Amino acid sequence: MRYVIAALLLALMLISTAAAQADRDVIVQLQISRTGNQGGTIKGTYNGMAVEGTYTGAGRSGSWTLVASGVILAAGTYVCDDAGCTLTGK
Repeated sequence: MRYVIAALLLALMLISTAAAQADRDVIVQLQISRTGNQGGTIKGTYNGMAVEGTYTGAGRSGSWTLVASGVILAAGTYVCDDAGCTLTGK
C-alpha cells in the first residue's frame, strides 16, 4: 500500500512540476482508500478542482487513473520494489 501511495504522489509531483513551470502555485490534496486486496480509490483536489480516481494491482504492480470533471487528468502503471516505485504514464 505504501508503494502505491508513493507512486501516486510521484505522479502528482510530475504534474505539479509542469504547472510550476507555468509560474503558478499548485496545491494537491489526496485521500487514498483501499477497497480490497487489489486496489482502491483516490479522491482529492488539484488546484481547487475536484479529482478522483482508482488504482488497481496485485502485489507491487498495477495501474492508476486520476479524473477531473469527467476527463482523465493522468493515468499509467506502477511497479514497486524495496527501493521505491517506478511510475509511467501521462
